[in-house]
Amino acid sequence: MKRAELAEKLQDERCGLFFLAGLDDDGRGGKLLTIHAAQGLLNSDQECYLRSAAVTVDPALDVRVVRHTKKALNAPKSLESFVRRFQSRTILLDPTGVFDRASRLLRLVLSMDKSQRQAFTSVLWQADESALLFVKSAGVTDDEYVDALLVPVRTAIANESDDCLSRAVLSVRAVSSVPAGTYTPVDDLSAVAGRTGTGLLKSAVRALTAAAALIGVGSATLAHASLPNDKTDRFTFTPGIEAISGLTTLGENAFGARNHFRAVGGLRLYFGDSELFLASLPRSGLESDVFDEVPSGDLGEDSSEGADDGKVGPPLRLAY
Repeated sequence: MKRAELAEKLQDERCGLFFLAGLDDDGRGGKLLTIHAAQGLLNSDQECYLRSAAVTVDPALDVRVVRHTKKALNAPKSLESFVRRFQSRTILLDPTGVFDRASRLLRLVLSMDKSQRQAFTSVLWQADESALLFVKSAGVTDDEYVDALLVPVRTAIANESDDCLSRAVLSVRAVSSVPAGTYTPVDDLSAVAGRTGTGLLKSAVRALTAAAALIGVGSATLAHASLPNDKTDRFTFTPGIEAISGLTTLGENAFGARNHFRAVGGLRLYFGDSELFLASLPRSGLESDVFDEVPSGDLGEDSSEGADDGKVGPPLRLAY
């Protein structure tokens, strides 16, 4: 199998837009090429051209095209579940750069043994801040022990030869509770923790509010009394697909800084017109917030501090 030649053939614009091409054994001694595309973005003519281009490289190649609906893409509740949906033995083409980075990030988190992972209730990815947060379990108060658990993660990211993850992950830190913001659970355990936390609390409040309407109690009064008066009601967990807005290579310049608007625009071309990606855009809307700061290599500090020092001008090289 001439993988480089096959990859080159599939990059022809006549093959249409797909977000992943994977290679697997077909179980009969041959190879299976699986093309993943968002529904409506790959027409029948493009699929025919793609199939013919692939078999010119290997006539025995089995080609499968899978079109994913918006509902299916949004269904996974964690980054782990999202990536697993498209898992292949070999990534042949990853036009958005999402699956390579996501797979590496997952390997770091999933490499923790059971006792280490139990020190944290959840591991969360904050796309708009390029931050990886480890939320400490109740009763875990030894900060030195917690920091020691994160050293291998920070070291692995910083020591990558191709700087793949260090360009995307600007901060790795432990927190006692989830700060206000929008987060994606990294692994399935974190998604379960999210469903049993704030999500259930808010569901209960909605149910109580509906019941209150029947008995004449003001819903706003009841909701205010039912929700705890702290920051935990101001964070939101998003589906696994939301995480990729902070992991894509689209919109990155030669220094590793990402133009958020180009990144989101590119993702919408490959994955469809989803409003989910908009959550990763700069919240202030200021031009100065369009670019991420250049990765500094210090993963132990909050990337929001000293942000003005790392701002760069317009990108020199865009990925699309």
